[in-house]
Amino acid sequence: MVRFASTLAILTLFSTGCDLTKSVDCLDTPEEDVCMESCTNHPDSSFCDLPDGGCPANPNHPNCLAACRDSDGGYSWCGDVSDMGPCNGACAEGVCEPSSESCVACLVDGDCEGGVCLVDEADPANNACVGCRDDSECTDPDAARCDAGTCAPCDDSAQCTDAGAGVCSAGSCVECDADDESACGSDVCDVAAQTCTDTPAGTTGLCQPCVSDRQCSPGRVCAPMTFEGTDLGHFCLWRQDATEGPAGSCLNTPPYAQIRADITTMSGDTATICSLGLTTCDALEDFRSVDCTEPGTAVDPDPLDECGVPGLDDGLCRTLDAVTNRCTIPCLSNEDCRTGATCNTGETPSYCNL
Repeated sequence: MVRFASTLAILTLFSTGCDLTKSVDCLDTPEEDVCMESCTNHPDSSFCDLPDGGCPANPNHPNCLAACRDSDGGYSWCGDVSDMGPCNGACAEGVCEPSSESCVACLVDGDCEGGVCLVDEADPANNACVGCRDDSECTDPDAARCDAGTCAPCDDSAQCTDAGAGVCSAGSCVECDADDESACGSDVCDVAAQTCTDTPAGTTGLCQPCVSDRQCSPGRVCAPMTFEGTDLGHFCLWRQDATEGPAGSCLNTPPYAQIRADITTMSGDTATICSLGLTTCDALEDFRSVDCTEPGTAVDPDPLDECGVPGLDDGLCRTLDAVTNRCTIPCLSNEDCRTGATCNTGETPSYCNL
């Protein structure tokens, strides 16, 4: 009965045009049914090729178990593949490219999770999912340049167009910086924050806070100030070489009589400036304009810390008249006082007369 069944099977295969002259070993293996099915569905097969007693696996589809070699040297997959579609129905990785019926990394951007598809028109096998194809696809201000498929820090302002800011500064796209305030128009750039302000250029006077050299009135720069080791921020102060004001000598612009050389300004320039020597801009602002409660002494010139910067000895409280006390500033000579005021050196500490 077994011999008859085998003979019948062989006759059936021959009737379909499948040459099994070399398939005796195939029929004697556990894969007999697989090989017979392959030959049945692919009558052009000349013989089953089962190296080492097993059919080769289909690398593109795990559901296809084996293959029979065709007469032209190619393989036909075991089983009926007619209803499996391109790429035998699926790709273990990537997607199916229909024209070549091969699995590729991607065909469109939607095939790439969190990225885009870089398509090789000549050979889709080279398609790849990447982070970007050009600078326009890099919209992170800190990574606006497309470098070999990856968004990286900018190195040119032209790369910042799609990142929402127009200036490349130290690898990041910003609105403006010390070298390029053009985005701010007639207003100034906050150089530290690298954003435009609504402060018009050239309008900030002496001893006023500033965020850019361009903010200060002509002849001034935005310079750092310290007092008693405390950083006070940046203020507009005279350049010593300004044609108006100092005209080369800080003694021409009291109380800005102290020379400070090689100061790095907010905008990165180096300048010699005329600064305050014994007080701060805050205390100078309070001079003659702020009333105080308790006149100071030699030991404590501002008992209630009402004049100048709280916690600093930059201001003094002195008697103006029988009912009024007012803030003033310390001095060593008239050059430390505002124009028109004199330094009262007869008291300790000395101060600018009210």
